[in-house]
Amino acid sequence: MKTEVEEIFTYYLPQFHAIPENDQWWGKGFTEWVKLKSAKKIFKDHVIPQPIEPLGYYDLNDVSVIEKQYKIAKDNGITSFCFWHYWFNDHDMLLEKPAELLLKSDIDVKFCFAWANHTWWNKTENKLLKKQHYDFSLESYFNYLLPFFKDERYTKIDNKPVFFIYDLKNALNGKELIKYFTARAQAEGFDGIYFIGENMLPGDPETKLVDQYLNSCDFMKHRTFIRKCFDLLIVKLQRFNIFIPRIYQYERCARKMNMDIDPGSLQIPVIFPGWDSSIRHGKKGVILKNNSPVLFEEHVKNTANLVCKMKRKMLMIKSWNEWAEGNYIEPCNVNGDSYLKIISKYFNSK
Repeated sequence: MKTEVEEIFTYYLPQFHAIPENDQWWGKGFTEWVKLKSAKKIFKDHVIPQPIEPLGYYDLNDVSVIEKQYKIAKDNGITSFCFWHYWFNDHDMLLEKPAELLLKSDIDVKFCFAWANHTWWNKTENKLLKKQHYDFSLESYFNYLLPFFKDERYTKIDNKPVFFIYDLKNALNGKELIKYFTARAQAEGFDGIYFIGENMLPGDPETKLVDQYLNSCDFMKHRTFIRKCFDLLIVKLQRFNIFIPRIYQYERCARKMNMDIDPGSLQIPVIFPGWDSSIRHGKKGVILKNNSPVLFEEHVKNTANLVCKMKRKMLMIKSWNEWAEGNYIEPCNVNGDSYLKIISKYFNSK
């Protein structure tokens, strides 16, 4: 029996188009595809999947790509693309073009935003690329977002536009932003903003500021004490230019994800298809190895059993297309569209 859900969100990375900043930082024409195509195997049986048709190596300058992606997602039960949104300072943004093209179009795509409030670094050279500021004009930011909020395709819950905040704990203007956005939204005819906090645990005081919360880095939380000590040693060795990738078994990590979520809480469970940041960071990366459709289905089935017990039946898939971190459910040359079919097997969206 399928679990009925209100929303199945999936994080959407709008990076797959060239921008001047990435040209400057990484080379002409840089996108995630450059990293994926040039990725090197870290160990003998290391698998680095590649995208296949009907999407392939797409370019988000073409808004019809998003339409094709969403049709595939919707056909498999996913309701909302949650676009990572980068607002660093007053009208200082990155990767905003795909969402803006979507807004100007009439394509069938239900979507919302996740404010990715973190500073950008070149971790290889420990070089600052773009600093996240918190003294920007809340009025300017809300005014930019308002046309999106008013669009009928923008995801709303209880007449509130959905807005994720990646790191509310370190957002110096977080409380003020929530208060201001709520008041402005009400003045515009909404009942407020439906805030969802990312990277949160049940005991965090910031959970009282949001409607719901989640922790998509949960797979790292359940490491043993010995493993945490070993990982700390690996990180310290990097200071001496000794690089050892941190490698875990997908089966162990996925099996423990969501296991400590209280069904009566406001926490949103997360479905996690895999992780391999060696594609982006080489031997500094973190890898969950031996993921497979069989193990993914076990993870999805366990998550479905949890969601059916919860008052607000929502979940997050991390992620739709973060290829340079091995974290995606788009069709690939290794597993085809099997991960999408597994989602549709266990969930029905209202």
